[in-house]
Amino acid sequence: MSTGATSGNNVRLHRGSSATAGSLVVPSDLVVLCTTIRLVNVGTAQIFRFGLGQDISAANFGTAGAWLEFDSASSANWRYATRQGSTGTPTSSSMAVVNNTWYDMCIVRSTNGWAFFVANASGGNFLGELTTNLPTTACQAGYLLQTGAASAVSVDIDLYSQWTAPLSRTA
Repeated sequence: MSTGATSGNNVRLHRGSSATAGSLVVPSDLVVLCTTIRLVNVGTAQIFRFGLGQDISAANFGTAGAWLEFDSASSANWRYATRQGSTGTPTSSSMAVVNNTWYDMCIVRSTNGWAFFVANASGGNFLGELTTNLPTTACQAGYLLQTGAASAVSVDIDLYSQWTAPLSRTA
């Protein structure tokens, strides 16, 4: 995926018919959401997000969600976030984002909240777990890439995997 070369231009990829509708995921039904990506313009001002968002087209992923992000204006490191009712703040990790490097990323619903993992060829990293501002609003699963400069930015996506809880059966 690549943006245009105008600051604020974004591109997104989501499962549903729009950034906020179709194929919505109820956060309590999601078990694991994983992807493999490579950012190829890390030196350029940009925002990249992967995960659940109430509005994938919004730079902040909307009013609810759980996601991993790189926001070059805020940190040179991977960050992770949960949000519900517009309340929630991304948490910075100690893992730096390196240009042109493949990353395996996973968001896992845990007993107490959401756990976030990022790994590359140098090794894996448990970024952390968030137990507050947990999303309950139905969300879209997907990606957002936005440029913050007058030049295009790109991300290569190699894998997307989503595991949901099994449906319950009644007799």
